[in-house]
Amino acid sequence: MTSTLRSLLPVALVCASTWFASTARAEDSPPPPAPAPAAPSQPASPAPEPTSVPTPPQPGASPPGASPPGASPPGAYPPGAYPPGASPPGAYPPGAYPPGAYRASAYPSGAYPLGVTPPTEAEPPPPGTWAGAAQDSWGYAPAGAVPGAAPGGGWLAQAQPTGQPASSCCTWSVRYDPFDLLFRRITAQVEIGLGKLPFSIEATPKYIFDSPEDLLDEQGYVIGGSVGWYPGGKALRGLWVKAHAEYERFQATLSRDDGGGAIGKPGPGCDPDSKPGTCTRTVSSPILGVMIGATQIFGKRGGFAVSGGIGVGAALADATPLAVQPCTKDDVADGVASCPTAEGDGASGVSVTYYGDSQRVRLLGSLGIGVVF
Repeated sequence: MTSTLRSLLPVALVCASTWFASTARAEDSPPPPAPAPAAPSQPASPAPEPTSVPTPPQPGASPPGASPPGASPPGAYPPGAYPPGASPPGAYPPGAYPPGAYRASAYPSGAYPLGVTPPTEAEPPPPGTWAGAAQDSWGYAPAGAVPGAAPGGGWLAQAQPTGQPASSCCTWSVRYDPFDLLFRRITAQVEIGLGKLPFSIEATPKYIFDSPEDLLDEQGYVIGGSVGWYPGGKALRGLWVKAHAEYERFQATLSRDDGGGAIGKPGPGCDPDSKPGTCTRTVSSPILGVMIGATQIFGKRGGFAVSGGIGVGAALADATPLAVQPCTKDDVADGVASCPTAEGDGASGVSVTYYGDSQRVRLLGSLGIGVVF
């Protein structure tokens, strides 16, 4: 019995020492810290002044309520663990900078919170940043990026853009008019804008190589030009109104052919060297008119363009007739070289008149295809 008790005594001692040790650790561990109350939205009322003079602290002693070195003050959060809406001690929340202080961002460059914009009631930027900048436009300037900025970077006023940069289009245009081929003319159009004004000067030279009328031939040229006005404000683009003037000069030849070849004598006013059965005469006149149309450019800075318009003009020269008359017996008797034989009594001649009463008014048309730059 005694030996059995002696063998159980060490086991009981070990169990008792283990229980006492665990109980002591539980009593020594501090309770978990309670969360600190949120910072009040309104400043707290000042504490009442003490009625007695406090005793000055002794040299080397810590002031009452001070935290040991390296520890956070009571009620403070560790770094990086401030709840939303709370600011670190000594820092101003966004939009609450003190009056007179230059705007400086509390956030690093590029990390301003989404939905939070810099306040607009801050003081203007210091001299030497952006002189004459608009006060309602702001941009973040990192530290050292702009002379005179805040040491840690800040928001500075930036000039508002006054508009799109002036486009270099359009100052000149070269086009070809295929519409004039119907009238047996080859026409080029060269137009130049007058700087920033909505006006242009255009030259329209033409080469006349034939006539659309049967038995009529024309050979000559036309020197023309226009002064254009663009109501849209940009020359060589959009709607235009042009005052047109030109001078045409060509040699016209009228032929009379009855199926067996040219026959007849030149009428009055024909050139003396006109061949038998023809009338050749030089025709010329200035023409004045007005046109309205538009120019379409397929490109923001120029490129392919189509310009077309229509108008009315008037020739200023006197009427110029051409005629080929039939040969009579008297012509044969008089020995007219262009009348070797006489025609019957029912023969009739042919004639055409330039710049007559009905031909004085001209319908002007233009269709230009080319480039504008």
